[in-house]
Amino acid sequence: MRSLILLLLVLFASSVNGQTISVLTYHDIVSDAKDSIYSVTRSNLVAQLDYLEANGYEPVSLSLLDKVRNGRAKLPKKPVLLTFDDGLASYYNFVRPLLKIYGYPSVVSVVSAWIDGKEVPPEYLGKMMKWAQLKELANDKHVEVISHTHNLHRGILSNPQGNVAAASLTRQYFPVENTYESEKAYRDRIYDDLAFSVERFNQMLDISPRAIAWPYGFYDSVLVEEAAKLGMNIHLTLDDKPATDALLPKINRRLILNSPNIEDFIAELEYVPRPERRRFVELSLDEFSGKSLKDQEPILSEILDKLVDLEVDMVVVNPFNSKNTKAFFVSDQIKLDVDVLNRVLHQIKYRADIQHIYINIPSDVSATNKSKLYADLARLNRFNGIIFDSKINVSELKMVVKQIKRHLPRIRVGVKNKPGIDYDFEFVVSSVDFNATAQEIQSELSKLSGIPLPVYVSLHSSNHNDTEKLFETIESVKAMGVQNYGFDLGNMLTQSDNILIQIAKEILERGE
Repeated sequence: MRSLILLLLVLFASSVNGQTISVLTYHDIVSDAKDSIYSVTRSNLVAQLDYLEANGYEPVSLSLLDKVRNGRAKLPKKPVLLTFDDGLASYYNFVRPLLKIYGYPSVVSVVSAWIDGKEVPPEYLGKMMKWAQLKELANDKHVEVISHTHNLHRGILSNPQGNVAAASLTRQYFPVENTYESEKAYRDRIYDDLAFSVERFNQMLDISPRAIAWPYGFYDSVLVEEAAKLGMNIHLTLDDKPATDALLPKINRRLILNSPNIEDFIAELEYVPRPERRRFVELSLDEFSGKSLKDQEPILSEILDKLVDLEVDMVVVNPFNSKNTKAFFVSDQIKLDVDVLNRVLHQIKYRADIQHIYINIPSDVSATNKSKLYADLARLNRFNGIIFDSKINVSELKMVVKQIKRHLPRIRVGVKNKPGIDYDFEFVVSSVDFNATAQEIQSELSKLSGIPLPVYVSLHSSNHNDTEKLFETIESVKAMGVQNYGFDLGNMLTQSDNILIQIAKEILERGE
């Protein structure tokens, strides 16, 4: 199994056309927030509102943003939108009276099933608003009540191994039939849920919601299309990029977590870029080939344990076997090896707590219909980025990106080595032999000098025990001005000892 570790220091700044709108997302407002990362203390909320008022921020409403979208209004100089998710009673009891003092509008999103008392999360029992309270809010010109779906804010079975994932995006796995939900069945399920949410709004509030906040911030083209059919044309996400008037009717939001102090709140409000130091591991799934569900688990456990030991926070996975003739996910366009990709990605994210997962896209995969193949890849699995083989042609690349972005709109797109085609990539991965001379490395890196993109340099070699050479090469690469670098540890993840892990940590420490 080939493994790749990258250590990156990335200063990420995205430029988005249009005027920026600071959009903040709150959940429960409490006296003591120590029991939940999603809670904010009352005192901290007051301090945050004071900061907004003292620094010239002008809270805006969805009504104003809708007018801006249609060219009938303009944004103030420093607009901010305040949103409160899930329909918790703390909004009615504390937040609404507080916002009245400031004269600030706000948005409340509700899961109508929870308001009905059905499938309420344990942590929310006894904390939800009532329909009568929501009716009062719906008649308040400073409050807009919107949908948070009827009952999609929960988990459903996502793979044969028993993982549970977001009902709004997951194509449900049915163990008795040993099959996944079809796209038609998925679309029908989504429409039925959203339609029932609208029906409950009409029945209980005498309004039809014009906006929807996606559970967990997740969305894809199906969700957006089905919501629009029901009159919910504005949709609220948790995308990382700032909200702008140019992105309307999509509204990106910042999630306020851990009851931040005023300095951290300002960073969220102003989208201050954060330096990121990341380690990356590239995984082949060939070790799972032909293994039963029972035999897969020891392999996965070993991988996860070593990822945790290495303290990596990003993983790159090859979804096909080493010959690119079989897949580790279900598609009728290619032979199945074993259905393990969804399980691996899910466990990497939730058990190893690694939130950044990328997928390798080879140029020579054997498939009947690649368009359908990559649609299946994206609809059945969750990941953050894709890395193309440098030999990919532009027409195939655009097709793959189009199919994947239908299901994963936030995906990042990169390429290995110098891009040979005209495409707006977001990063480049370059491989360098760490046994090469400084002159050879300099020559290799000079090929990328004119590329205005982050370059991730991967140092690799068959000799992993020459740590002094690794130290020397990393220092040489740093001296050349490279900030993003790493090295290949060969078959480290399948070794029974931890020698290479210890070597890796030493190198990472000395390479900082």
